[in-house]
Parts: sequence; C-alpha cells; structure tokens
Amino acid sequence: MQFAFATATRILFGEGMVREAAPAARAMGRRALVVTGASRGRASALIAELDAVPFGVAGEPSLASIRLGAAAARPREHPLGRGRGSRGALRGCSGDGRR
Repeated sequence: MQFAFATATRILFGEGMVREAAPAARAMGRRALVVTGASRGRASALIAELDAVPFGVAGEPSLASIRLGAAAARPREHPLGRGRGSRGALRGCSGDGRR
C-alpha cells in the first residue's frame, strides 16, 4: 500500500498559545478561516485579532462540513486556515474529513 500524509508545518500547544497564533497567522497572510469546535468562545480573541471568518465543526468533520467551510472562505479569498479547539476542528482545518 502506498499513501502520503501532509499536515500543518507548525502546531501550537499549551496554555496561552492562542496569543502566539495571531502574529504567526499575520506573518503568512492577511485573512484567515478560523476553524473551531462547536463553541467559538475559546477562539474569540484570535478571531478578533484577524480578518477572519469563523467556522465551527462539531465532532469529527464530514466532507460536507469541509465543503461548507471552503465555501465560507471563498468569497473573501482566505489564504490561511487556522484551527482552534478540538481534534475535529483541526481535521476540518486540514481538510481531513473522515465521514
């Protein structure tokens, strides 16, 4: 069997790391799609600091939810995808739909 796996080049973990995320995101572009878990509360500071479209993913992302997130970002041409929260949010940000 052959396969390839690609993931983010930098993932920030730990208390207070959301403060590091906004400067890192701004260094890569002006706008971001911020993918969160079902609750956007933990990402509110990050969303406020960026020209961001928030997009919530409850549980594991489906292909349909990933398509909805992509559609939400397209009108504003967001070059960045940022995930904050659950494993599902991070998978949704990476395009890893498992349903």
